[in-house]
Amino acid sequence: MEGLPRWIEVGAARDPVNFIALLPLEEVARVLREDGWGEPRVQHAAALEGRRPAVTLERPLLSALVRLHARLWADGTVVGNAHLDVPALAPPRHVAFHDVGKACLMYAFYRRGYAVELVHLANECENHDGRALKVYSRRAGGRP
Repeated sequence: MEGLPRWIEVGAARDPVNFIALLPLEEVARVLREDGWGEPRVQHAAALEGRRPAVTLERPLLSALVRLHARLWADGTVVGNAHLDVPALAPPRHVAFHDVGKACLMYAFYRRGYAVELVHLANECENHDGRALKVYSRRAGGRP
């Protein structure tokens, strides 16, 4: 996946790009909303190559403090990051589990009939294996 960005700037930290979709941004957002994602209650400033996210969504889990969180950008290809946010007592005040967020997105798209695969972006870090979920056309016989 040549030419794709690898990192999202979040304040002084960086989140890895772990989501790629060869679909329109509106379709990606629709699938996530159908899966129970909605507008986030809390947002932190994030930028990909100087741009703010086009879409930011969350899916609360267990409590209002534990959530799945996704930020998406579109410039021909949709790229972004999804992670599980878990509160922590010490700074940075939460832990982001990027592989968990990626797995949740994979399940949401796969069960709706989309083709999915993992591609290596070489952006390994804590809680991320360096692979991104790639989502593209519907599978033969996939649900509409």
